[in-house]
Amino acid sequence: MATTPTRFDDLPLEIAFEILSRLPVKTLLQFRCVSKCYNSIITSPDFITKHFKHNLEVKSLLSDDNNNNHLLCKPPPDPRDQDFVRTVFCNISSDHTLTEVYRLTIPVFKPTIVGISKGLFCLAFQKPIMPSYYSNNEAIDGSTVSRVFLWNPNIRKLKILPSTDESFEVYGCGFGYHHIQNNDFDFKVLKYGVFFFESQVYFQVYTLSTDSWKQFESFNGSRGPVTCIEKSPCLFFNGALHFIAYSRRHKFILSFDLHEEKFREVMLPQNYSNGLCFKFEQLAVLEGSLALIAFHSPQQKCHIWVMRVYGDVDSWTPNIVELEEVENFFGCTGRGELMVKKSSSPHKLILFDPKSLDEKNIGIGDLTPETYTANLMESLVLLNEPKLY
Repeated sequence: MATTPTRFDDLPLEIAFEILSRLPVKTLLQFRCVSKCYNSIITSPDFITKHFKHNLEVKSLLSDDNNNNHLLCKPPPDPRDQDFVRTVFCNISSDHTLTEVYRLTIPVFKPTIVGISKGLFCLAFQKPIMPSYYSNNEAIDGSTVSRVFLWNPNIRKLKILPSTDESFEVYGCGFGYHHIQNNDFDFKVLKYGVFFFESQVYFQVYTLSTDSWKQFESFNGSRGPVTCIEKSPCLFFNGALHFIAYSRRHKFILSFDLHEEKFREVMLPQNYSNGLCFKFEQLAVLEGSLALIAFHSPQQKCHIWVMRVYGDVDSWTPNIVELEEVENFFGCTGRGELMVKKSSSPHKLILFDPKSLDEKNIGIGDLTPETYTANLMESLVLLNEPKLY
């Protein structure tokens, strides 16, 4: 005797919950319009957490090099954009070709991308400062952060983070994700800056789950308080944010553990610069380890220092290789290649292998590379925020 197929509406709640948590975001958004029951399930905090953790597990199982190297680029300006930035996400495949994945328009006026973590973007709007006001402060380089946003392009939700003390001038941010109790998750933003007429750097931390900021005093390292943080991009690695910082003339890596909310001083390799003045230095993740990448223009050399054991200053390992005409550095791929752009090849991206010294050219046409990430994934984070665009 034939049995009547079970309707989805007739399934036990826990089974429906499990099935829905495995569906892509686009399908779930359509399901919200089908019934109040679906909408109630999908918008519940428990479901959003369940869906996020499922996608995280899938990403970890399928995170091979072919699907995990994404480059965010800007196409040529369009007069219709009205200063809102269009972006193109491209995947870099194992055969070193660039394939467009999708296009987005960032809904913030001339934004700076602070970071991308588990599919969530942190954006900042910057404004110029009055040089005469802060001319004696080491931390200043010409602009401040006036507003910070979190953006989930998959569900078209933009969250404006609460404002803080107006006397606190913010000069940069870091952004990341961490696990908390019961295998739950949270996102945090770290701002750094100075108060009027102060000479040392202070910090504020925003937590998404509480929608609030916390004030931190300046970190006192082995040589005193932090007086300056370089404007090179903040690196999120091993559950912590990392910056290149100074205590007066003492240079070091400042890390901030997002779970413990504690600062730590990570010493740079002893005499790593040997008196050289680098064109630029940047922190990166190279083959699963913390790395410092520095480019020296006159010698056309790339200095690569890798911390083989995280936190162990004695494990810094050097590698100095020839690499000419480097204009920009975007990060390291999962295959251990350095992603750079050369002044002699404006329409190409170079993937450089520091072990074999091989260079692979990737044609990018009229696209302008902006940010590299291995952190793209779908999520429903911010789903219950008001829709702002």
